[in-house]
Order: sequence, then structure tokens, then C-alpha cells
Amino acid sequence: MGRAGINVKIKEKKWLLFGIMFTVIVLVLYAVQLSVPVISDETITMANAAWTQGKDWSFMIASLGGTYYRYVQALMTVPFFACFDNPTMIYRCSMVLQAVIQASIVPVVYIICRRHLHVESERMAVFLGMGVCFIPSTVLYTFYYRGDYLLGVLPWYVLLLLLEMMKAYDDGKILRRMCLTAFAAGLCIISYMAHTRGIVVVIALLLSVLFGRIFLKKHSLHWPIFAVVLTILVAVDSFITKILNEALYSVSGLNANSFESVDMGAYFDIFSFSMLKDIIVLCLSWMCTLISSTQGLVLVGIFVIVTLFVNWVILKHRELISSEMIIVIFSFLIFIGYYAVGALYFKGGYY
Repeated sequence: MGRAGINVKIKEKKWLLFGIMFTVIVLVLYAVQLSVPVISDETITMANAAWTQGKDWSFMIASLGGTYYRYVQALMTVPFFACFDNPTMIYRCSMVLQAVIQASIVPVVYIICRRHLHVESERMAVFLGMGVCFIPSTVLYTFYYRGDYLLGVLPWYVLLLLLEMMKAYDDGKILRRMCLTAFAAGLCIISYMAHTRGIVVVIALLLSVLFGRIFLKKHSLHWPIFAVVLTILVAVDSFITKILNEALYSVSGLNANSFESVDMGAYFDIFSFSMLKDIIVLCLSWMCTLISSTQGLVLVGIFVIVTLFVNWVILKHRELISSEMIIVIFSFLIFIGYYAVGALYFKGGYY
């Protein structure tokens, strides 16, 4: 009886296992045959991990302009620096690791579909996860040695944790909700540790939680746990950042990609007509690039989000379940947030 039950369970998950294995194999095979690009962004990012193995690349960073890149993705590859002296081999191993991390989206999307969107077809849930992993522009970023690719992976985990927190509250599982809150806070800060733009994940989570509480009457975050974990990890981030900055940027300082190097007063120029016009043109150009590089899936996503929101809020034609509305809001905030931070970052730096 017990063995039969186990066999049935394995059989039910065969599509999920297939989706994960197929995605991993395709992405890894693609990674190992790629040549390694020589780009300043990747080289400086690698300097963070190289320093932990006693390799001082500070003069190389200074010669490339003192551009600052955050460290989480690099520190994940420290074991490769310990095993290999050849930077090309380290880069290749990193691409394989990042391919596996990218493939981890498949089970996350699967759980969201099955547990929170009530998708009955296991096959459809798996294919949706695989579709997310194989978006062309996403695959491209997966094979660059920098933290940007995590900005496409970690929001899926944070979204799943948010939905699970809502369910845990409804089920009266306080301890589970507290643990999920701690994990969500951790992933949010890891997003920021990977890339400055990761602050958007923190903001998107908080705004989605507030939206759910005010408009959907849904509880999710355990606020004291979230505040404590967030405070501790922000302090840890500041400590690590200070160590790496003193070790690697003592020659020329942080000249780009950091708050210290930004003229905050210059950002008031965005209220001028010429700057607003330039930013609008930039955003429209990015939208064209996104639509083409994702084979139209970004356009489909925007259309679905707008349609669901209009039907729910304005026309009242369809009563969305709370998980659907949270997914819509969180996805929209992530998309708009990345867009806004990117536009502000490139202010004055584009043609």
C-alpha cells in the first residue's frame, strides 16, 4: 500500500522531473560551448571573488574606471577560484552554475500554478515554468558573469513565498508564516546584494503586501520577523560592502555604479522638458527591445496584467481570486521598478 502510494506520487510528478532535467541539460549544454567574453563588467565582478583567494585586482579595477559591481553572484563562485587558476575555466563553471540556478525557476512556477492559480494540468504548469526559463533575453543574461541574472530569478521565489505566507495565515500556521517571512526578507536583501537594482524587489514585496492588506483584506508578512531579519542583513551587507570597497577600490575610489559616486542634485534635471523627453524616448526604445528580445512575451504579459486589472477594478466583470491579484500587482511593480531605476541610472549617459 505504502509502496504503491509512492509510485503514484512519483508518476504524478514525472512531468515536473522531466521539465527540470530538460531545462538543466539544455542550458548547461549551451553554456559549456560558449566562448568567454572579455567585458569590463564581468572582469570587475570577478574581482570580488578573486580577492577572497588572495588575488588583488584593484589596479585592474582602477584602469577600467573604478566602476562598482555588487558581490553576491561573485561570492557564489568562490569555490571555482579555489579549484582553478584559469579565469576562463572559472567563467565556464560559473555559467554552468548559473544555468542550474536559472532552471530552478521551473519548480517555482509549477508550485505557483498548481497551489495558487489552480492550474489542473501538471503538464501545462511545467511548460509555463520552462517557457520562463527559455525566454531568449533571459537566457542571454544567464551566461554573463554578473548579478543581473538573479534579478530575473529571485522575484519568482519572493512571489511564491508571498503567496505561501497568505495561505499560511489563512490556515492558522503561525510558525510557518514566520519562517516564510524570514526567507522572503533574506531573498529580498540577497537581490540587493546581487545588484543595486535589487532594491526594487524589497519595495515590490512591501507594496504588494500593503495592497493585499488594504484592498483584499489578506494578511501575509509577519512584520516583526521581517523587520528584524531585514535590519540584520542590511548590517551584514554594509559590513561586506565596506570590506570589499576598502580592499578593491582604494586605488581610484568608487567612480561609477555606486551611491557615493552619484551627484544626487543632478537628478532634479529630470523635471526639465528635455530630460523628460529623453527618458520617454529611452523607455520606448527599451520597450521595443524587450518586445523583440522576448519574442513578444513581455507584450503579452503587459496586456494580461492590464486586462485583469481593468476587469477587476474598473469594469467589475470578473472577480479575481486574491492570489491572481497579488501576482498581477507584484509582477507589475517589479517590471515598472526595474524600468524606473534603469532610466534614472542611465540619465545623462545615453545619446
